[in-house]
Amino acid sequence: MKKASIYILWICIFLNCKNNDIDVLKKLTLNETLIRLDKGDHQFYYAEYKDSTGGDLTPQLKQELTKGNLRREFYVNKHDSIKEIRVRVLKENEIFDEIQLRAAMTFPLRNFKYIDIDCADVKSIIDKSAFDDQRVRENEKIARESAPKIDASNKALILSLIEKCGWQDIDSQLINHVFLIIQHMDSEFVARYYPVFLKYHELGHLSNLNYARLIDRLLMNSGFEQIYGTQIVDESFYAIKDEKFVNQRRKDLGLEPIEDVAKKFGFRYEMREN
Repeated sequence: MKKASIYILWICIFLNCKNNDIDVLKKLTLNETLIRLDKGDHQFYYAEYKDSTGGDLTPQLKQELTKGNLRREFYVNKHDSIKEIRVRVLKENEIFDEIQLRAAMTFPLRNFKYIDIDCADVKSIIDKSAFDDQRVRENEKIARESAPKIDASNKALILSLIEKCGWQDIDSQLINHVFLIIQHMDSEFVARYYPVFLKYHELGHLSNLNYARLIDRLLMNSGFEQIYGTQIVDESFYAIKDEKFVNQRRKDLGLEPIEDVAKKFGFRYEMREN
């Protein structure tokens, strides 16, 4: 009996040790994930992609992930290290969460070279940058020649201003100027500041037109259909979701019919068959 008891004891000890080695993973919220990425946490490079239950990805899921049709959720182990990225079907109301996450995973400010900014001079910096941004786009020929240089200069100025001085030093009346400059940057920066612009729109500071541009540009740049018809590619509207309702959506924001927009840009609009 004594030997049997000792044997059972060793089995229990062994099983407990094995159980202690089991890595119970915890799912991070979107905000927790974005904060980690903003701080430069690149552990996800070494994380395994799994399905929503933690199983291996099927060939179909791998294909859908490549197409950008899945939602990513980050999981950390007991050491607080990102261990897995689980994917599942992306719901329509989660698209902008996923867009923000994808943008943050590129670490857009990793190699950014900040310039000296006087936070007491915010208004004049924004005014001049906005003026230059619009001036070079008044003429197509001038835009092709000068816009890249102006955009690069504005990018250095505005991003340095935001990251060093913060949004609190930017008067709400200047938000539309800031948006027009940022929308001409890489999509990662538009996505990075999306929640801020969304809040300013809710407060009535960002115009409805710029709100529509924000939504459509983020969708287009991430491979989704736009919904307000503000984005034009090769003298035609980029693909529009539920196109037969686009004018109603535009009307809800107080925007002109899409046919009038087409006329302004010199082409004829014909609704696609959905």
